[in-house]
Amino acid sequence: MFRSKKSFRKKFAQIVMAVLGLTATHSLVASLPSILLAPVVAQSNSPSPSFPLPNSLPNGTTVKVDGSSSMRIINEALRKRFEEKFPGTKVELASGGTDGALAALLRGDINMAAIGRPLTDKEKGQGLVATPVSREKIAIIVGSDDPFKKNLTFEQFAKMFRGEITNWSQVGGTPGKIRFIDHPEYSDTRRSLSTYAIFKKAPFKNGANTTRLSQDDTATIVQALGKDGISYAIADQVLNLPNVRVLPMHKTMPTDPRYPYSQPRGYVYRKETATPGMLAFLGFATSVPGQEIVEAAKQQEAEVVRQSITSGSSAAISGSGSATSGSGSGTAVVATGSSPNPASTANVALVPTASEATGQGFPWWWLLLLAGIPLLILLWWLLNRRRRRTTEINNEIVNLVANSPEINKKIESLRNDWNRTFITLVTQHVDERMNTIGSRETFNRLITQKLINNNAEFNQYISQQIDNTYEQKIQHHIPLIAHNIVNNNEELK
Repeated sequence: MFRSKKSFRKKFAQIVMAVLGLTATHSLVASLPSILLAPVVAQSNSPSPSFPLPNSLPNGTTVKVDGSSSMRIINEALRKRFEEKFPGTKVELASGGTDGALAALLRGDINMAAIGRPLTDKEKGQGLVATPVSREKIAIIVGSDDPFKKNLTFEQFAKMFRGEITNWSQVGGTPGKIRFIDHPEYSDTRRSLSTYAIFKKAPFKNGANTTRLSQDDTATIVQALGKDGISYAIADQVLNLPNVRVLPMHKTMPTDPRYPYSQPRGYVYRKETATPGMLAFLGFATSVPGQEIVEAAKQQEAEVVRQSITSGSSAAISGSGSATSGSGSGTAVVATGSSPNPASTANVALVPTASEATGQGFPWWWLLLLAGIPLLILLWWLLNRRRRRTTEINNEIVNLVANSPEINKKIESLRNDWNRTFITLVTQHVDERMNTIGSRETFNRLITQKLINNNAEFNQYISQQIDNTYEQKIQHHIPLIAHNIVNNNEELK
């Protein structure tokens, strides 16, 4: 019970490391219930290429970035810290809109496009490659004074978007007209919504009861909700607003891993025109410090929206201006200032293929599930095997413990301390390995690749990484328990 062979300890640590690696991959355990929602579940971050972070860059290095206004705060935060890390470099930023930025990238006018939607098949065919730095849940929102407080289904929200449901009584609410507040057609958030199957059952068009904004502005959307409006926005920007209520979709909120709607945000580049400065910027943005900067920038975005609403102005993440009205195709338009001049939608595929809608096409997380179950079964088998091989001395200790409450309490305390120390050290070791490798995504991908493709190689890799640390920090805990038992019982002495 208290003696363990070195090989068993190492095998147990390997299994724990593997399980930790699997559970760190988009919360595998939490995602299991989402199997039932597979056709509409929010996409997970796709594995992105690894970009080595250099120690230095030549003086005068310039990186030109243009793109969506929704990336403005993230761009600025990364620019500032990047230029601090690499003195003598310059990151030139613009927010001319996603379509214009992609066109400029293809012309060679910029190094990267900062966008907030998936690339279409047509864009991928032109040699464009996307590197995500964040994925945002898309919340369905109403005003805090709106009497509707029920749950919506995917089908109901899609019908509201298309103008097929126009009264709250049709979804179980108090009778009253529904106003659908929509983003402009060039909005990355709107295009991301269009990638889901529920919106592909009919033309991706609004109904006559829609009020469409001329600028992609979260604060203006919130201010336009009133008591009868419904819309959608990046969840992190509206979850804590006092005048907004987020509606559950199929009884899940945006904080739930099973929540269906999300959009990626990241940078697009061309491999054939990649520069050392551009690759260094991507390496910085996807590194652990870079991801911390992104998270802080997202909090700043939410604060900008909150302050804009509190002050009663329409200035927000995307810009500011006065509100006017207009119309077109049966849809009212609320202008909030000058908006980007997006490329003609006639030449842009708004709805990517099914493979884009699911991130990578094949549900790769199934491979992790299939690999994880045998590991758990192996762990169970090994533990049971050890129990069956308990030695005579261990049996004597068991009997001794059973007849001595004082020793039993002492052993239980030592065992709990040992368990906490073991898990702490394993967790720290995972973090050390991730810091050495470069990022959590790279660590997860490496663990998965080695686990699936070559178990022998995986075992050797884990053994090399943990052997010294395991022997030095864990081994002395095992004899400690037996030592304490003997010291507290004269019969064993």
